[in-house]
Amino acid sequence: METTLQLTNTEILQIIADYFEIEPKVILSKNKMREVADARFIYYKLLREKGFTLKHIGKICGDRQHAAIINGIRMVTNISTIQTNYQNIKNKII
Repeated sequence: METTLQLTNTEILQIIADYFEIEPKVILSKNKMREVADARFIYYKLLREKGFTLKHIGKICGDRQHAAIINGIRMVTNISTIQTNYQNIKNKII
């Protein structure tokens, strides 16, 4: 079992915020700046890997639709710069 599963969603959010040097509330905001969106997408993916449902992730992240969560998770998988940041953060967690 990975350490990721033992962290709370708030702890994961703080790790991502520290990595990107962004306030957690900004990550959860509607801000569309690339770096903020990337951090948000990584948060979606880590929560999903932790076993959260798409609906629950959407609720935690400011009442976003499940389609937005799916899109964000796909972005982490498909865009190499986000993927690199994701791996760096995941390595810090586990």
